[in-house]
Formats: sequence, structure tokens, C-alpha cells
Amino acid sequence: MINLPPGPFRKAFVDDDDEFVKEAIKPRKSSDICWCGSKLEYWKCHAKRQFQKPIKLGKALNEQRKVFWKPRGCMHPEASADVCRGKIIDAHTIQRKGPLATVVDSSNHVFHIEIDHQKQLMDIKALGWKKASIFPGFCSHHDAELFRQLETETFKGTKIQCVLQSYRNVCCELYKKRALVDSLKYQRKVLDAGYDLHRQIEIQMSIHKNMEGQLKSIAELEELQNKFHEALVNGNLDCFETKVFPFSGEIEMVSAAVIQVDYDFEGNQFIDIFDLEQDAQSIIYSTMNTNCGGAIVFCWLTEHECARKFVDSFESIEDCDKGDIFAQYCFLSSEHTFFSKTWWDSLSDNQRDRIFKLYRCTYYEGGKFTVGNEPIVQWQFFNSTHIGT
Repeated sequence: MINLPPGPFRKAFVDDDDEFVKEAIKPRKSSDICWCGSKLEYWKCHAKRQFQKPIKLGKALNEQRKVFWKPRGCMHPEASADVCRGKIIDAHTIQRKGPLATVVDSSNHVFHIEIDHQKQLMDIKALGWKKASIFPGFCSHHDAELFRQLETETFKGTKIQCVLQSYRNVCCELYKKRALVDSLKYQRKVLDAGYDLHRQIEIQMSIHKNMEGQLKSIAELEELQNKFHEALVNGNLDCFETKVFPFSGEIEMVSAAVIQVDYDFEGNQFIDIFDLEQDAQSIIYSTMNTNCGGAIVFCWLTEHECARKFVDSFESIEDCDKGDIFAQYCFLSSEHTFFSKTWWDSLSDNQRDRIFKLYRCTYYEGGKFTVGNEPIVQWQFFNSTHIGT
């Protein structure tokens, strides 16, 4: 089985020889650049940080939400003040009138898992379906124009539909990575107020290391987004591969994500995602609804061999096992995983506990995905179809 770490986050141990620590503890003048990475002069930043009043957690969270969700403009490849029309709207990575509608209850809510890491609590939470899987990514004009073939036509697994769905996932992930970096910059200014230098270094190093990883992910996502832009503007999708795995059965849960390929479903490792010297390859997946049930859609750059091997490892799984293993992967890998309350209530305590263990981890350490004694979903796969080649 896959190897889940004992804690949700990977711990990094550092000593006084770390460059960040050495920079923080060396003497500096008030006019020198601060050690934390803010690029501000020391006297404007950390010189008197330990004497500042600590910020209350509630206030910090509220301010961070404002920073995270601020408008960042239309992400359409040809966006400009001359052609964009209407306000920036909340785009759904999972179609609101498509797969998301299959898990909505009578009160127009879907459910997802929410974690309070401070209190070590985890439970399911209702969310209005209009707010599920959204990001403010496109003006109303471009959202309607660009995704027309996806929104107004039945999903048939055509290459353009798969690419458009995957493009929207990439834009959402890029938006949230940029928003997270802005949030980390805000944290850098407030989280260590009132603490001594030792604790300041701990907090700032955590923020610094996190930001390093996010900035690298942003660079990779921007390169991937540019590939989508070129393909959509030129009408040439040859640089992408897509693969659709259709299934019959009730869609109890839906998910979408852009994943850095580190392991395949057999547990074979491609890269160490914690090594920033290594370049990651991305795979985009989505669950879609169809006339006969649903489908899992994978999309990747043709040049990305590891991504292809990742999809091949999923294809090699027995059809009767694909649904349960894919559901495991969704809860392990994506916060954009939603489900119906009816389905959740039908699960046993063991199934729920298994899902919680997967969701609480932000990474895993290899191992082969195997089917549980009680499958999470009852999907019957048939006639796996390779689209667009």
C-alpha cells in the first residue's frame, strides 16, 4: 500500500550553517536590507519586530483571505482592456452544471473535507454549490466565449473539450499559487510580531522555504499555461495528449487537479518534489459526467514522458479496481474534491477513516495504490478511449 507519513507536513531540520540562518544572525545596520527576504531596509522591517504587538489569529486570517482572493485580472490568452468585457467572474474548475450538479443535495449544497490543523480536527462541511471549486479567473465575456464547447455541449471526450477543461484547471492552480505567495508575503510582515529572534527565524524560514517552492511551481505553471495559450489561439492541440476513462455508475464524488508527477500508481518514483533543483512534469485530471455515467480525463504535454507513464500505470489497473484507487488519489491529492452527503452517510466508519487519513497528508512517500476491503465508489469502467491521436 502507499506510504503515508506520520504527520501531514514534511519537517525540515536546519542548523546554524544554513545560509538563511547565517544571514539572520549577522550584525547589520538600520539601512541594510532585512534578512527575512522582504527587500525592505532593516529598520522598516525586523529591527523592532520583537517589541511589536502580536497580531490576533482571527484578524490575521481575515486579512489573509482578503489578500488571497483579491482580483488579479482576466487570464484569457488575449485579455486586454480593449477586448475584455464585464466583471471578473468566479469560474468553476468543476463544471457547476456538469459533474458538480451530480453531487448537489436538495438544499443546493455539496460537501468537502475541512481541516483545522491548530485544533487537529477534521470533518466534512457543507458548501453552497455556486462557491465550490471557484476562482476569479476570467471576465464574463471571455469565460463564456472560451469555454462554450465545454459548457453548452454534452461531454463526449473530444480533445478540445478535454484541453479546455484542463486549461481551466491550470488557470485555477496558477491563480491560487500566486495568491498563496501574496499571502505568504503578508504572513512575513505580521506572524512573528512580539517574538524573540530565535522564534522569528523559525517562522520566517518556514515562510521562506514555502515561498521558494511556490515560486518554482508558479514558473512551471506559467510555462504550462503558455502552452495552452499557444494551442488555443492557434487551434493546434498537437502538443497535448489526453486520455479518457469512461465508466458507468452513480457519480458520488467529483474532483479536479493539476498534479506534479512524483510517483505513479505502482509506486515508481520519477522525481523528489522537495528537491527544487529537479523540474516536475504536470498531469491534469478531472472527473466529468456523461450520458452513460462519468469519465476520468487526463491531460498532459506530449513531451512529458513521465506524465505519460503515470497515465499508463493507471490504465494497467484492473477496470474493477480503477474507481476505488482513483478516489483514493483524489482525496490524497486535491482540495477540489467534493461529494454528496448521501454518499458520505452510506460509508462505513472504516471507509471514512481511510478517507480522512488520505486527506490529512499533504504528500506521500511512494508505495503501490491498492484497493481497500470496502471500495469507496462503485464505478464500472469500460472501453478506455485514447482521444486525439
